[in-house]
This record gives sequence, structure tokens and C-alpha cells, in this order.
Amino acid sequence: MSAKEHILHKIRKGLSVHEFDDLRTMSVDDRLRGHPRSTTPSYAQGNRQDIIRLFTKMAIQASATVETIKQQRSVPWAIANFVRKHATAGAIRVGTDPFLADLPWRKEATLDLKPGAAIEPDQVGLSVAAAAAAETGTAVLTSGPDNPTTINFLPENHIIIVPASRIVPTYEDAWDLLRSQNQDPLSSRAVVFITGPSRTADVEQKLLLGAHGPRRLHIITVDGA
Repeated sequence: MSAKEHILHKIRKGLSVHEFDDLRTMSVDDRLRGHPRSTTPSYAQGNRQDIIRLFTKMAIQASATVETIKQQRSVPWAIANFVRKHATAGAIRVGTDPFLADLPWRKEATLDLKPGAAIEPDQVGLSVAAAAAAETGTAVLTSGPDNPTTINFLPENHIIIVPASRIVPTYEDAWDLLRSQNQDPLSSRAVVFITGPSRTADVEQKLLLGAHGPRRLHIITVDGA
């Protein structure tokens, strides 16, 4: 028996189940096919603008900064302003997301965009959210060449662009949106839920930002996108 099989065997023994439990297997299959929903929190109900305002409020409560811009073409300007305040030097690590390719980067000549996975010296990473859950102010990102997952964790500063049309009330809605975009969530190596910058309070219960990832999370929501 391999180490993996030994661990799984102990788990099954503790749960009093066996590997070929047809009823449990059917239950899991039904859940994966049916996408059952939990109860929607009352505060996450409302019209479109209510949901967008809730997302902003919850993201700020989680120590992110949020900026809302009216037009997609203003995104490079907003990014340049953030970089001037928080990054001393270096490139902005980006993926190949089509949303980024359509932006007028030439208007901000000081921005140095470097495509590909992030590396340790990178100070700024730029991602595009596939969805965002207002109930907790959480951005949802899928991994791949369009949004390398290392960008979520290595740079000190992480900027996430969230088109307003992708802000939905709950986690269940976020999964539904991924499916409606013809993105099978299981086809991505990772689906990352990001709520605020990295933090820990392991040492003397003192909150420390940037312990296991970005020290700053800046979210740019784009109306009409």
C-alpha cells in the first residue's frame, strides 16, 4: 500500500465507509451535476447597483483598496497612478487576457508590461477577474496563460481588474458565471478566490499583511464592462 493509499484508507476507516460505496458515489455525482445552491444571505440581495456597492464595501472591509472607473479606456491611467504611489521600479507582470489586450496602453508610456508568470523580483502583478462575489468582496480568478496564478501570490502589489458585469451576489452565482462563460471550472488547474491582501495573525495575534502573498490588493471595477 502506498503512502497515499494508506492515508485514504485511514480516512475511510474513520468515516466508516469503504472505497466502493455506491450510495456515496451517487451522492457526489448528483451534487456535481446539479450544482445545488445554499441560502443566499439577505444582505446579498438587491438590484444590480446594490450588489456592486456591496462588493466594494466588503472588499474594503477585507483591507483591499477599490477604485471604480467609468470607461474601459481609463484602466491604464488608473494602473499608472497606483504604480506611481506604491512601486519603486520594475515591470508589471501580466497575462494574455483579451481584456488587457484591448486597452490603450500607449497612452501610459511609463508602464512596462511583461507577459508571463511572475517571478520573485516583480513588484506589481495585474490580473483580470473571471467573476467576483459581492457577499464577501471576493475576486475569482481562473489560472492559465491569460492569468498566470503566480501573479496572485508573488508580487508585493496585486491589481485585479473586475468588469462590473462580472460582479454577482454569491459564490454560487460566481460558479454559475464561470459555467456560462464556457469555462469549465474543472478545466483550470486552479480557481483562486481572493479576499483582501495576504495576512496572518499567527504571531501574538497581531495582524500582519503580506505574510504569504501580496501586501496590497487594489481592485479596479469597470462600469459598462
